[in-house]
Amino acid sequence: MLTTFMAVSTKRFTAAVFAARMRHIRDRLARRMMPELDIFFVGQAARAVTRLTGEKAYFKQMPPGELISPEEDALLWKTLAPFIEQAILDSGALAATLIGGQGPTLADPRVLSQIAQAGTRIRRINEATRQAVREMLTVAHERGYNTYQVARGVPAEGFRGLREVVEETYLNRSEAIARTEMAEASLEAAHSEWKDAGVGELEIIDGGGATSCDECDARNGEIVSISEGVELLHPNCSVTTIPVLG
Repeated sequence: MLTTFMAVSTKRFTAAVFAARMRHIRDRLARRMMPELDIFFVGQAARAVTRLTGEKAYFKQMPPGELISPEEDALLWKTLAPFIEQAILDSGALAATLIGGQGPTLADPRVLSQIAQAGTRIRRINEATRQAVREMLTVAHERGYNTYQVARGVPAEGFRGLREVVEETYLNRSEAIARTEMAEASLEAAHSEWKDAGVGELEIIDGGGATSCDECDARNGEIVSISEGVELLHPNCSVTTIPVLG
């Protein structure tokens, strides 16, 4: 009885320590990423206005994909890639300690695949901005605004200009983006390490935090197949997992 109690207590302690260390990795990198994201979004707004006002063609002929051009996807990736790569390496190394592994390297095909998946997620961020610009241009067209009004806005008529729309689409959201991306990267890295080691199941460690919701609390301790994976339930979700061993 005592042996069983000690084994369970040890397992819980290991899970708590591991979860805390994993969340520390995410938090450290997210805090470094946030100011870089703020700089990017301010710059993106300025670049969008320059594209609009620098074009000879009337703004109605410019689709959102030109104002928030493919170049923005590359610039955003350049901003975030170093943090995502570090999250994958650090989280993978930590996950490997539970199974006696060595951890990943940037030359690892698994890591390259995880980086590619992150790149796909990153592009969705700019898609939200393009949608906001698309809606703004529709209103501008209906009201017959000129290029200057589209770029700077018409406050008297409650119309936000291009710069404001781009900046406010992600106003105060750098933290949510940073923490979400770090969580996604760390989960994928850990699960990749364990799956390659033959782990078949995961225990979910979630809930009880400042950003937790009722669903987070409810799934804490659940056992799921590693092939099923574990999804973030919301931005800033702090869920992590441990492998079910033995």
